[in-house]
Amino acid sequence: MSGPPLGRRPAHVSKATKKQAQEDEKARQAIEGKFSQAKRRFNLDRVMAKLDNTSQTTI
Repeated sequence: MSGPPLGRRPAHVSKATKKQAQEDEKARQAIEGKFSQAKRRFNLDRVMAKLDNTSQTTI
């Protein structure tokens, strides 16, 4: 997954870079949605682990 680069924004960004960032954002939204569903629906408010294996250990 890519993330925003540190520092000043570049003046010109290629279409491929924009498309990659958009695809990564879609994947992140799906993952974060499942975490929020678990926290709201199953009362897992205190789970702060983000990785699959660490969240299973925490739960």
